[in-house]
Amino acid sequence: MVPQQLNKSFEVKDKTLLKLLLEKMENCEDLVVRGLGNDVSNYSAKDIVEFIKKKQNEVGCIDFIVFAGKHITKLFEVGRGKRAKHIQTAINALVDFSGNELNIIKITSKFLESFETFLRSERTMIRVNQFGREVTTKRKPLTDTGVHDYMADIRAVFNEAIDFYNDDELGDPVIKYYPFRKFEVV
Repeated sequence: MVPQQLNKSFEVKDKTLLKLLLEKMENCEDLVVRGLGNDVSNYSAKDIVEFIKKKQNEVGCIDFIVFAGKHITKLFEVGRGKRAKHIQTAINALVDFSGNELNIIKITSKFLESFETFLRSERTMIRVNQFGREVTTKRKPLTDTGVHDYMADIRAVFNEAIDFYNDDELGDPVIKYYPFRKFEVV
């Protein structure tokens, strides 16, 4: 944070930064409520901080689909709607393949190979239309270029997750692996 992002009362005036800080606070609140529940009043502030740090260091609590949704929303907010739509399309295919929840630790090179096979096959998609009705459509297999674009978008979101959750300065990363080392986006 730099002085230009604060007002004279040392309050955050940069709206983008404020939104990010509020989002981080909301994530911490969620961790505390889910982990400690109504017993939160029985813990000291120090205990709660340690609990949050421990939970944030558990890679198993990161839902890739939820993270991708937040990333897409941010892209729309900063005027990168076209990029956001491309990523949303790739995430929709990922949801078709894996379901609405995807723990980030499940994204391995083998998972990516299976996802690529899925993209290269004819597949059925179910979407909710503007009237709230489910619509089933069939999709043709993607071309090499299509598969490349989808995988590059998934890799970009994975890289964003690494940037968001890992603190290189502390030297103790939350996401300790990178499936795109073994799985090459061709």
